[in-house]
Amino acid sequence: MRCRRVKNFNGTNNIVWFGSYGKNPENDKALFYNPDNKHDNYGEKQESVADCLTQRLSVIKSELWHNILFGLPLLEKVKSKVTMDTAIADIVLGTYDVVDIIELNSSIVNKIYTATIKVQSIYGEVTIEI
Repeated sequence: MRCRRVKNFNGTNNIVWFGSYGKNPENDKALFYNPDNKHDNYGEKQESVADCLTQRLSVIKSELWHNILFGLPLLEKVKSKVTMDTAIADIVLGTYDVVDIIELNSSIVNKIYTATIKVQSIYGEVTIEI
């Protein structure tokens, strides 16, 4: 599997959905391809699995017009760590190249849900944090 990489600009994560990996600071136009480094545009193996999981776990339910049932529910509507954990597990296990969830540690502090997820992919172990 190949997945667009998650880019980090100025200390913030920008998730790549439609091929853009940032903006040109000179004219504020989107950058879609880095001609200087073909490997900079796509992740491979464990990196692609981590990028794909990060992107899929960033979707809020009803956000995608073509599949409004996909995504994580808003925490304010759920109010349960178990429900969020289950939704996350469903998305992770439905991701291409993921074999199993090894470990899922999560918490809700001040209405903020965080999780560390270790998965077994066909390429080896991958750990992501959300």
